[in-house]
Amino acid sequence: MLSNRSRPTEAERAAIVVLAKAERDCSREELSTKRRFSPPISPQSLVLEDAASTRFQFLLADLHGGLLTYGEFTRKRQELALELNAKVQELNELLAERTAEAVYRAQRIANEAREAAALEAQAVAQRRLQWHRAQPLTCTTTHLGGVAQTGCN
Repeated sequence: MLSNRSRPTEAERAAIVVLAKAERDCSREELSTKRRFSPPISPQSLVLEDAASTRFQFLLADLHGGLLTYGEFTRKRQELALELNAKVQELNELLAERTAEAVYRAQRIANEAREAAALEAQAVAQRRLQWHRAQPLTCTTTHLGGVAQTGCN
């Protein structure tokens, strides 16, 4: 898959829309469930997960719009997952320290994740201006419980 240089066909683009909607709904439900029923989860962890989900939606939008090949999409998706895992691990280590400095650094990690998602949103908006497709994915951001969530359809 990493070397796949093809871009989505019209039928595959329709499937990507379905996947984007399902991923968005699944992510929203997972975050909501974690807030309500999980053992204490730091707000910073939720922000990291939400930002990664948002960035994944933008990857799907780029794939849908033909700006990425399947191989490029797969590589970027893997990079995103590795980045999220590293940040979650760093965050957990910081929160285990239970010092004011560690809490500050943990919050900074969450803020950087939010900023990365916002920068990606700007980049997608700029790329969307260049798209000459009849039906590009439309991404919107909503705020639920103080957390911004982005979905594309």
